[in-house]
Amino acid sequence: MAPRSALLDVTRTLLRPGPSADYDGPRAAWLDVDWAAHRRSVRVGDETLQLVELGEGPPVLLVHGLGAAWPVWVMQLPALAATRRVIALDLPGFGGSPMPAGPISLAGYARTVAALLGALGIERAAVVGHSLGGLVAAELALRRPALVQRLALAAPAVLWGAYRRSRVLVALAGRAEAHAQRDGTPGEPAPVPRRPRLRATAVGGTGIHVPQRLAPELQVELLRLARRTPGYLDAMRALRGLDLRDELERIACPTLLLWGDHDTILGVSDAATIAAPIPDARTVVLHGAGHRPMLEFPEAFNAELLDFL
Repeated sequence: MAPRSALLDVTRTLLRPGPSADYDGPRAAWLDVDWAAHRRSVRVGDETLQLVELGEGPPVLLVHGLGAAWPVWVMQLPALAATRRVIALDLPGFGGSPMPAGPISLAGYARTVAALLGALGIERAAVVGHSLGGLVAAELALRRPALVQRLALAAPAVLWGAYRRSRVLVALAGRAEAHAQRDGTPGEPAPVPRRPRLRATAVGGTGIHVPQRLAPELQVELLRLARRTPGYLDAMRALRGLDLRDELERIACPTLLLWGDHDTILGVSDAATIAAPIPDARTVVLHGAGHRPMLEFPEAFNAELLDFL
């Protein structure tokens, strides 16, 4: 675990006012990684999955959330790869992975993840999931407990189906899709804003509390990811149909919940409800972070995750 003094320094940083819209921080280390050298496709049953893989050692699997793909883990991949074999996949219908042949379901995603581990020759792994990916990871831990050594959940969408706004968002997204089909011209996604302030505003809509803390290259990548997710609506609908609350007590592996206290998509108050029934669970709240704490405060996030692993 990071020294307590270091964590206190991080907390002080989080409480400072955010910087201006023009990022003036250091060059992001992930920009110097040759990601193309680590990307590959893996055939899993009838599906082809895109993933990145780095490092050697005990395996760690990273599962992204809605409107995302493997690049949401760029701040974690190099840090974990120093001592571990780390894999980050694109779920079917997201990033570089095509839509699945059948309907999207969370149970189906969990089966796909299990099959991927088998295809990679991994018998047991630590599984880290964010938002939708956290729900997939929890489903995997429940259905295939022998595969999951440790479970880390960053703002998992376990209670999303109970939110009234989940029904509203599905209805709005479905209406937009119906209009596109009626017109016969789905159209191109909106371009990524070039002006720093406009881009930061758009990034804030993805759940980032203070977008200016992110390097501009990462802001652009997040917005591009949000526009490359054909599985978004189907996965959002699937989220509403799965409720694991009554089963959480059967998660047998050590579990870590990581949450930002400024998460406006999945409130941090959900953490206590989710952690309570899990026999071996603890919660870490990152002060000042929004819905994507692994990107907003990667040093603190990585320190907690590595200590847990």
